[in-house]
Amino acid sequence: MDARILDVGTSVVIEVDPALSFIATGVLVMPGQRLRLTASGLWKDGRLAPCDASGWNRWYASALRRFNRVSGQNYMMLCASLGRDLRSARAIGCTGEWAVALVDLPSGQEETGAELFLFANDWPSRYGNNRVVEESDGGPMRVVVSRLS
Repeated sequence: MDARILDVGTSVVIEVDPALSFIATGVLVMPGQRLRLTASGLWKDGRLAPCDASGWNRWYASALRRFNRVSGQNYMMLCASLGRDLRSARAIGCTGEWAVALVDLPSGQEETGAELFLFANDWPSRYGNNRVVEESDGGPMRVVVSRLS
């Protein structure tokens, strides 16, 4: 999929499969843009109950959140990155805004921009047990990416 810059005031809807480590959005992001990401629906981590984009945290697993791709953030929290570069990754949750700065872009892409990627926050080795939730049970997870400026 070729990434494109969204016009100000436009949006795209992306279905997010939590078993994939990076989900391409087709949205090309440049410094100075401001994006809003709004998630709805549910996804599932292994045998646990489905959760929304804010993810889950249980007392017995809190100390291990440091191993998540976005360290310290909830398991299965919706996260975003520019390119497949985790240095720019940030937790989004059910809704979040991102004012994209030049330093957010991967090295060498400051002038060309970088594609926005989404993912469920989990350990790098644990994506195989993440599941899409059927529509009849409140899924799947869908994210609206809107360009604000």
